[in-house]
Amino acid sequence: MSEDPKEKNQKQKEPRKKKTDDFKPSEAPENETPVNIEELIKQLKEKLAQKNEEISLIEKELDSLKKMSEESNKTSESFGRAFEKLKKDILEIQGYYDKKGSMIDAVIDDKKKKEIEEKIGEVDQEIEEEKGNIGNLENDFKKAKKAYETAEGELKTAQETYDSAKNVQKEVENILKKLDNTRKSIEKEEENSNYPVMYFLFDAEGKETGLGSLIKKMNGVTKDLDCFSPDKKVGVEEAVEEFKQYIQDKWAELQKKVEALNLEKKKEAMETAKTAYEESQETLEELQSARRSNILEKLKEIKFKNLKEE
Repeated sequence: MSEDPKEKNQKQKEPRKKKTDDFKPSEAPENETPVNIEELIKQLKEKLAQKNEEISLIEKELDSLKKMSEESNKTSESFGRAFEKLKKDILEIQGYYDKKGSMIDAVIDDKKKKEIEEKIGEVDQEIEEEKGNIGNLENDFKKAKKAYETAEGELKTAQETYDSAKNVQKEVENILKKLDNTRKSIEKEEENSNYPVMYFLFDAEGKETGLGSLIKKMNGVTKDLDCFSPDKKVGVEEAVEEFKQYIQDKWAELQKKVEALNLEKKKEAMETAKTAYEESQETLEELQSARRSNILEKLKEIKFKNLKEE
C-alpha cells in the first residue's frame, strides 16, 4: 500500500529529534553547575559536626537534669523522714522559750538588768580598749618601719657615693671610650659633609652618647679632684696622693653616716614595734573569741536569791 502524500509531507516538516548519542558537553545548559562530590562530602561533615555538637549539649543538659532530679528525690526523702521530729522539736523549743522568757522577765527587774548590762559592758570595753591599743601600736610600727627604710635609703646613697669615688678611674675610662667612639663618628660624617648628622652627634643625640653631654658627665665625675683640672699641672705622685686622700675622706663620710643613722638600732626598734603590734592583734582575737565565756563568768559575780530555796 502506498504512503499518503499528505502524511509524507507532514513528517518531512517536523524537526528531527536529537538522539542521546548526538549530545555534546558544549551544548549543556549554562545555568547547570557540575556536581562536586568532595564539596558535598565537606558540607555533610560540617552538618554532622554541628548535629554532634547539639547532641553533646543536649546530653550534658540531660545529665544535669538527671543529677538534679536524683538530688531532689534524695533530699526530699531525707526531709520526709525527719519532718515529724523537726516539727515536734521546733514547737517544743518555742514553747520552752516562751515559758522561760516569762519566768525570767518576772524575776529580773530593771535594776538587775542594768547590772547585767554593765557586766557585759565590762567585757566589751576590754575588747574596745584592745582595739584602740592595736591602733596605737600599728602607728608605732609604721613610724618605726618608715624611719628604718628612710635610714636604709640614706645609707645606700652614702655607700653608692663612696663606691663611685673608688671607681673614678673605671668610670672615666668608660666615658672616654664613648667619647672616642662619638668623635670617630663625627669625623667620618665630616668627611662626607654630613653636617646635620655631625650636629646630632655633637650634642643633640642625648645624655648617653652626645659629645657635649658625655663631657659634662665626665666633668661631674672628676670635679672633686684638682689633679684633673686643666689649669693645673700635676705629677703622678701628687695625683695619687690626692686620690688616696679623696677616697679616704669619702670613706670617713660614709662611716659618719653609718654612725648617725644607726641602722641596726632602727631595725631593732622596728622589729620590737612589729612584735608588740602582732601580739596585740592576737590578744584582740582571743578576747573576741572568748567574749561569750567571759561574759558568763562576769554574770556569775552578780548576787541573786535562789528561787528554789523559797
